[in-house]
Amino acid sequence: MRACAALFAGLLALAACTPVAVKNAAPPIRTLAKEKQPAPTQLAIVPSAPVTANPEKALEQYRKVLALNPSPETRMEALKRIADLQVQLSDTSGNTSGLKEAIGNYTQLLQEHPQAADNDRLLYQLARAYQNSGDTDRAISTLQRLVRVAPTSPLMADARFRAGELLYGRKRYAEAAAEYRAVMDLGPTTPLYEPAQYKYGWALFQQQQYAEALPVFIAILDRDLPPGELTGPDTVPARRAVGAGGAGGPAGVEKVGAARPAPAPTLRDTVSLADPQAALAQVAPAQSDLVRDSLRAANLALTALGGGPALNAYFDRHGEPRFAVLLYNALGAALLDKRRYTDAANVYAAYVTRHPQSPLAPDFQSKVIQAYRDAGFEESMIRAEEDYVRLFAPIAAATSSRDPVVMAELHKQLSELAPYYHAKAQSDPPDSAERKKDFLAAAQWYRKILALYPQDPARADLALHEADALYDAGQTAEAAAAYRTLAYEMPGNPHAPEAAYAVVQADQRLAGEVPDAQKAEVLRQSVADSRKLAEVFPTHPQRAAVLTRAAEDLYSIHDLDAAVDLAQQVLALQPPVSAELRRQALGVVADARFAQNRYADAEAAYTQLLALTPADDQLHATLVEQLAASIYKQGEAARAAGDWRTAAQDFARVAAVAPEAKLRANADYDAAAALVELKDWPSAIAALEAFRARYPDHALAADVDKKLVLAYTQAHQPAAAAAANLRIAARASESADTRQEAAWLAATLYDQAGEAAQAAAAYRRYLNAYPQPLDRALTARRKLADYARSQGQRAEYLAQLRAIVTADENAGSARTEQTRLVAAQASLELGQAAAEDARRLAIAAPVAKTLPARKKATEEAIAALNRAAAYGFTDTTTAATDALGTVYHDFAQALAASPPPPQLKGDAITQYQLLLEEQAQPFDDQAIKAYEANLKRVTQGLWNPAIRHSAQALAELDPAHYAKREQNEDVYETIR
Repeated sequence: MRACAALFAGLLALAACTPVAVKNAAPPIRTLAKEKQPAPTQLAIVPSAPVTANPEKALEQYRKVLALNPSPETRMEALKRIADLQVQLSDTSGNTSGLKEAIGNYTQLLQEHPQAADNDRLLYQLARAYQNSGDTDRAISTLQRLVRVAPTSPLMADARFRAGELLYGRKRYAEAAAEYRAVMDLGPTTPLYEPAQYKYGWALFQQQQYAEALPVFIAILDRDLPPGELTGPDTVPARRAVGAGGAGGPAGVEKVGAARPAPAPTLRDTVSLADPQAALAQVAPAQSDLVRDSLRAANLALTALGGGPALNAYFDRHGEPRFAVLLYNALGAALLDKRRYTDAANVYAAYVTRHPQSPLAPDFQSKVIQAYRDAGFEESMIRAEEDYVRLFAPIAAATSSRDPVVMAELHKQLSELAPYYHAKAQSDPPDSAERKKDFLAAAQWYRKILALYPQDPARADLALHEADALYDAGQTAEAAAAYRTLAYEMPGNPHAPEAAYAVVQADQRLAGEVPDAQKAEVLRQSVADSRKLAEVFPTHPQRAAVLTRAAEDLYSIHDLDAAVDLAQQVLALQPPVSAELRRQALGVVADARFAQNRYADAEAAYTQLLALTPADDQLHATLVEQLAASIYKQGEAARAAGDWRTAAQDFARVAAVAPEAKLRANADYDAAAALVELKDWPSAIAALEAFRARYPDHALAADVDKKLVLAYTQAHQPAAAAAANLRIAARASESADTRQEAAWLAATLYDQAGEAAQAAAAYRRYLNAYPQPLDRALTARRKLADYARSQGQRAEYLAQLRAIVTADENAGSARTEQTRLVAAQASLELGQAAAEDARRLAIAAPVAKTLPARKKATEEAIAALNRAAAYGFTDTTTAATDALGTVYHDFAQALAASPPPPQLKGDAITQYQLLLEEQAQPFDDQAIKAYEANLKRVTQGLWNPAIRHSAQALAELDPAHYAKREQNEDVYETIR
């Protein structure tokens, strides 16, 4: 035990060589200020007793002490010393092999003695051991444990600051900010207050809490910048005391300024705080880097918040510090260094917005302009120059408070603005809204220069530019007034003749812009301006042109006599006017005479004008039309007077005088129409056919064909009239009714002309196109049947007859007595044709083979004739009945005349013939009955060829009863 005590005493002596204070673990603030994100510093060993200068030997001795199983107090102290030495070794030599033992010792001691008085130191050293071993998260949690278990420890500020540093290094900025804030809450006298404040601002910044970080950096600047002037001479919100509290910053920031209050400035030590470089040069060397970096951080925060507007918003909430101008200038300069020209300009503009009445405002606005100029942002520069004029231009040239420097700068801005907008407008897309807007802007700036600088030597040029800009902007009335002033109210002005002509041009354009009700008034003003130009500037090169145009204007407002007088003045000018102006003046005369209905005079004037106009001139065709119109109008006048012969001649004269005129077609038509009115059919036909040949597709061609139908009909040329009707029927532009009627007329006219083939073709076309109405369709088929019969086309003839019968039978409600009559006639003819077909079939040997065919044909004929008789019309019924009797009689005769079989001889043949006569007699009896049925109609007062034939046939078939009696064509005395 004595040996142990001696050894332990030696170890304590070795430990007395190198004491280290906790506060030395913190790096100086100068080092922190140089870093945007300061690196975490090492935790210092906090010894409870002196330690040896030879850590390895001391460790060996302490382990020997532990091996002697010392008292609990000695053991605890040895464990602490071993842990502290391991941490010291890792700190000085980088050897971390013993840190595990140190961590174990500290942990064991804390577990064994949770209530020990120096546990705060053990926790602090344990955190250091974790940090040196690379376990940052355990280092942080250990420091936070120290804060919880020893809230009154003198190591509190150091532990929280170190925790903040480690958290910051881990990019756990929100937690780091809480630790820095806790250090600051300990009060400004805390040694680590200023670095904690600085790092607190950066921790907020790293979280993009720029609005919260900004007051921190502003507070640092307010504390560390030298005493200096306030912001400016104009009234601004009073700056709130930094330590007085207020909205806007994080909790507790307002206390920062109390750390080192700035002394009240004196005349001797007051400096300007407008220039950032000058202000920073006055900062104490120990604080220089911190102040410079805080200013940079403030600039970064303001940039992130929106630049200049954000700075103004900050001042609205917190009031302006004494170095506000410095902030505007510093932020603007920082942005310019980064080539963020627009943002820099916005900063300078923010000052002007907040201090529009400050003597510094024009200078700041000039900085805005220069920033955009340096960037090459022409449009933005122009807007800034406009703002300069708007803010700082005097109301009028006579304003007494004009600042010569401002006025010179103002003239410079205006001299750039006006030409800029003028040039821009000229390059804008034509007819665009932007073009008009830019011309108006140019005019506005020219007018501003003229108003503020009445003695400007370029006044005449500026006035002309203003008028031109107004004209190009579409402000025609204003432009005309401006030109008029320049032309006649500025004597000696070199632009006067040019402006006088521009007045007339503006008048002309204005006439096309105003409502119709105002147009005449504007044109009269144009005439007056034209006359004034000719009077004031008699040698003006445009004199004749404006007078000619004035004559045209007088014509356009129907002051015809004045128009002709002025046009004649132009024609009388000496030296003579150009050929073009002469033609224009003659055109006024001709058009005026035409408008006055003096068509013969107009014809003479147009003829003269046409002679002066080359054939390849664009006006030539128009003049031809006008000449034709003047002649045509004479024809119309004659027609209105009922003088058809003169009208026809005048209309025809259009073709002779102006054959290429578009009006010729109408004139040719009207000439032909006049001949129709005169009933000069040969001439009318010739004129109409000529029109049709020249203008086959003309809109009047349809009416020409209708007139040709009339003319050909009146001239007794039905075939030609039929051809015209066919054209009408084929024309799609005609109504359906007109086309149908024309198609029917074409067929009937061909029929009338005896053109059977063309008539048949026309009827067939009609039927194909118009199966209704039924009566016309049946009539057409009747015609087609007749044409087929006349041409020996028996099959076509019978087909048309059958079609007639079928169409009538299927007509339904469209069936009429007339259609039934036509169908009855067709049915009769079909029966007669069937009877004819039966008659042609002879009963020849062998009878067994030929008799059935004749019998069948006879039966078909009988059926067909019965159908015809069934219609009930007298003529067709009697004719069918008569034909029926003939069919029976013919069959009886054919049967009686049939040859006997070849094997019969002698009396057998006679007996065979008698047998045939017996077989034929019933058919003759049927014939007699048919004839008698017809003959009975005599008692009804009927008598026609069919009845007559029936009577004759009865006389032949039954002479005993009918041949001996006196017959009368009107009535029979006795009828069996």
